[in-house]
Amino acid sequence: MYEDRCQVRTGAAPEAFAACRNLALTLLRRAGHDNIAAALRTYAGCPRDAVRLVLSGGIT
Repeated sequence: MYEDRCQVRTGAAPEAFAACRNLALTLLRRAGHDNIAAALRTYAGCPRDAVRLVLSGGIT
C-alpha cells in the first residue's frame, strides 16, 4: 500500500493512515479474499466495487 512512500510524518496523520490501512485489510479479509495483493489490484481498477465493499462492511 506504498507505506514507504508516504510523506506524512507528524501529528495524528500517521496513526490515521495506519487505521485506514488496517480497516482496508480487515474488509478484504471479511470479504473472503485470501490473496490481499491481488484483491488490492482488483479493487484499484474497480473503484465502484471498492466503495460497495466499504459500505457493506466486507460482508458479501
